[in-house]
Amino acid sequence: YNSFYFFKRAIRRLITRSAFLLRKVVNKFKSFDGYDVAICYTQDPICREYVLQRVKAKKKIIFLHNDITKMNKKELAIDRLKMFNKVVCVSKSCAQALEELSNGELNNVEYLYNFCPQTNISTTKQIKDDNFKIISASRLTPEKGIERFLHVLAKLKNEGFNFSYYVVGNGVCKSKIEKTIKNNNLESCVHLLGYKKNPAEYIKDCDLFVLPSFHESFGMVLIEAMQVGVPCFTTNTISAKEVMGDKGFVCENSCDGIYKTLKLIIEDKNLLEQKKKLIKNFKFDNNQIKEKFLNILKKN
Repeated sequence: YNSFYFFKRAIRRLITRSAFLLRKVVNKFKSFDGYDVAICYTQDPICREYVLQRVKAKKKIIFLHNDITKMNKKELAIDRLKMFNKVVCVSKSCAQALEELSNGELNNVEYLYNFCPQTNISTTKQIKDDNFKIISASRLTPEKGIERFLHVLAKLKNEGFNFSYYVVGNGVCKSKIEKTIKNNNLESCVHLLGYKKNPAEYIKDCDLFVLPSFHESFGMVLIEAMQVGVPCFTTNTISAKEVMGDKGFVCENSCDGIYKTLKLIIEDKNLLEQKKKLIKNFKFDNNQIKEKFLNILKKN
């Protein structure tokens, strides 16, 4: 993420929002023929139109990874989605939202969770801290809600609570987050760890994993945290309850909701112990996902 990143995004939006420009760009691409299945793994309009216009295949599939409730009909391009044999959402909740948004126009919608391999972790401690340890792992982008979570932590710190908050990841909001940390006197208890190849190595050493996002289509990092035995706390996004069930904490998607639930968790350690028991030996069933993926490829 840098200044050129935003320039590229502006140009890309200009192209993708103009049907004429989009057609001109896609027509420059080489065409391919003779495939049984063509898959578009992103709803990016250029990728979508490339698969629709330049690839000849018996069957065409598109995957939608975004929170459908945050998109409108124009962004989704329902008329274009109708042209695919299957439209696959990343969660059941997103699939239901897409069907509702299309007012029944789409009858080709499925859902399929992403793969989440079992993470290999060492016994070496990456985080050595006697405080109550909270951690997040995500891109530092506006929708992830890290900045609003810092304001909640500032309030709890002023009330006398002791904790340490670790953040794994980089992104466009890093400098803004650093400023928020400084302005709220959180330097002693908030630690930005930057990009890490295996975030689970750091998650495993903490007491609570937090995903304070404004919106999430599925939140695979919650699965990753539970697989290493760390209870999770997330805001109520479209698929939060679908992912967590009763195995974690889901709060109202607001600063007040985060504050009340986090304070309750810190004050009552028994709540964490209950969740730890529920996620003991937790494993994500990738074989089931693999079978469903193969069925989607085979079905008409």
